[in-house]
Amino acid sequence: PPRSTLFPYTTLFRSESKFFDESIYRLGLLNFQFAGDSENPKRYYNLAVNYFDQLANKPSGSFKYDAIYHRGWVRLNSNEENDLRLAMSDFLTLLNAIESGLIKDPLLANDYKDDAIENIAFCLIALDGTDFRSHSRGVTELQNIFSGYKNDEVIRRVVDQATINKFDLAATIQAIDYIQLKINLSPLALENPVLLDSILTLYYSDRNQIREGDDIDQIRYSIYSTMIKDYNHNSAWYAANKDKSVARQIALVDNAYTQLGVRLHNNFTTQPSQEKLSAYISHMADFDGFKRLHGENYAQWKLDVDRSTTAFYTYLADQQRNETAYMQAITNLYLFNEKYPDDSDVFNNEGLALGYAQSIFDMMNTKFDQGGYIPEQGLPANQDAVFEYFSKIALRFIDVSTSERFVNDANQTRALQITLFLGDILMAKEKLNSAKDYYLKALAYEN
Repeated sequence: PPRSTLFPYTTLFRSESKFFDESIYRLGLLNFQFAGDSENPKRYYNLAVNYFDQLANKPSGSFKYDAIYHRGWVRLNSNEENDLRLAMSDFLTLLNAIESGLIKDPLLANDYKDDAIENIAFCLIALDGTDFRSHSRGVTELQNIFSGYKNDEVIRRVVDQATINKFDLAATIQAIDYIQLKINLSPLALENPVLLDSILTLYYSDRNQIREGDDIDQIRYSIYSTMIKDYNHNSAWYAANKDKSVARQIALVDNAYTQLGVRLHNNFTTQPSQEKLSAYISHMADFDGFKRLHGENYAQWKLDVDRSTTAFYTYLADQQRNETAYMQAITNLYLFNEKYPDDSDVFNNEGLALGYAQSIFDMMNTKFDQGGYIPEQGLPANQDAVFEYFSKIALRFIDVSTSERFVNDANQTRALQITLFLGDILMAKEKLNSAKDYYLKALAYEN
């Protein structure tokens, strides 16, 4: 517009006419327009802001909030970092005025609210400039500017709009920053598990967006761990939402438990250790509490978990080949058999336990014979205790193998051999009466 347009407004301004506020307001608008085609836009931006300041700083006036709005708009268009922050402050002033009922016209208040939300979201993403990979600076800035602001719905709308803006710029990794912020701002929100899962989907849909130093698998399992910790049956989120329609969310938590269980399973089988086995067992115990509430066919699931755990103890024993690992394996083989007496693995488990007991017997007796051996806590304290431990397990195996369910010629022969072996051990120790008892039992088996 021609600069001559300024004349009537400056005249009114200088004459202190009844149109004073409107003149100041229009001078601000004109200078903002001049900035658009000026070689020195900063000068006109500053002039516009100075005019709007005069109205915005008044305690009241019909142009006060229009001036604040347009001052924010001028600052937004400068794209300078400090101006962007001042612009957000102006738009927040409008939002606070709306919340306080200072803007009476409901249509105007609604327009201001919608524009303020959109403009704050724009300023937030503008703070990043052309850096689309670093952690979005707007995330921290949003939390600062809205500190003390009480309308959570407005804040969520700003976050949603900023997220959309980042997607429009193909800045997926920074859009994820805002999704995470939305979760953090409302930790009990019903949609949070779905939002968290969407973050994982976004990482896998655009792996080129991953920040330097990040690892996609580590991100994946970190998200699964968070899904479990924040939304499982023991969480505050669950307590707040369990009576709502949460089937999708529960399925996501179940999947997180499952996937993390697979990882712990693989970690153990790749490099077996007591620590890794304990991590798997602890995880599955927590999963068990969840499955009791939400699992289909819980009994079969529990059987499969117990079978795997028992197998892991035997695998660890086979790898470590020491007395403590063998005893742990025996204990867990027996726990499984006592819990599932009709399972098809029962007889095999009893045989494994006997084999491990034989290894303990041989290893410990060798060490005792060498002299100076002090067993670890929990192991048999002397050779008599070693025999007692071994014989107890051997006799248990004999009882099982000759029971109605498992008796056959081969098992009866094996029972006879084990009984004779026990007698021979006692004979070697010159415990003749005890040896005699075993030989008589063997005779009974043969008869």
